[in-house]
Amino acid sequence: MRRPAIRALALALVATLIVPASVESRQFRAIQAIPTPQTLTRDLPPGAVVSETIEPIPHETVERRMGQLIAKWNTPEMEETLAQEFYDRTRLLDTVETQVPKDAKLRLLGVQSAQTLQQYHLPGPNGRFATQVSIVAAVARTQIEYSGAGGLVRLPGTNEFLLKVEKTLK
Repeated sequence: MRRPAIRALALALVATLIVPASVESRQFRAIQAIPTPQTLTRDLPPGAVVSETIEPIPHETVERRMGQLIAKWNTPEMEETLAQEFYDRTRLLDTVETQVPKDAKLRLLGVQSAQTLQQYHLPGPNGRFATQVSIVAAVARTQIEYSGAGGLVRLPGTNEFLLKVEKTLK
């Protein structure tokens, strides 16, 4: 009776050794919270009201804002373009200051997509809504360029940017 169980166990062990190495896990993925009314309102400024319908931000506006943001990359003005609530803001600024060549420039090759993730209204001094704030995720192709030991170095990449777009309401 014990022989069939031992054979089955030996067969299972051999089968696990034959499995190709490419089946191994390659990376961990972060869990993204599913947007719900609670997750959309928990980090809002005081007095802000979530929009019932999201008005998409025009692609031209996103491209213009991306151009403004990228023009200030690796300059002293970069600090003022990052929101105070930007995750690891100080770490990013320190890394750019210490690790990035001083002559490096970031070039926008194109905005592939843009999606308005969140939109809310802020009241003005008279109590009426004065500002519409939109959080937009933009996927852009960029390229870092700098002078290296062997000449001009170009490092292309695709990055996701979160933009806060504010619009004054009339």
